[in-house]
Amino acid sequence: MEEYETKVMPRRPWREEDGAKKVNAYRPKLWVGAPYLEEAAPQIRALVEGKAVVVHNLRFDWSYSYLVQMVNMRMVPVCFDTKSIARALLQGRLEIKTFSADEIAKALGLPEEPKPHTAINGARQALAMWRRMIASRNSC
Repeated sequence: MEEYETKVMPRRPWREEDGAKKVNAYRPKLWVGAPYLEEAAPQIRALVEGKAVVVHNLRFDWSYSYLVQMVNMRMVPVCFDTKSIARALLQGRLEIKTFSADEIAKALGLPEEPKPHTAINGARQALAMWRRMIASRNSC
């Protein structure tokens, strides 16, 4: 497994939701010099082209058009969505109300994602959840 991390400069940071900025600890000075998505895209493409991608809440991530373009162009053949998998495997568990990543992780016996949320921490947590769910599914 390879990891790649970069901050991506939002095109319109003033339009980002305050809640999202708080969760992600957005501070403009930390993004000075960060590339825009289209500038980071070649590195991202080289890393994920032809490989399966694991995300939590694909519906949210789908709003980032580059992921959509890669899937549509068949550069990313498979996207595993841990939120959808968890809904199928963990439905009816009383401790899960919203299927947030932290709720799912807790139900699977995994630690919560370190705060503030970052893309790399979220990706690591999604991969750990996916591995745990696949292992539990295979042991049935």
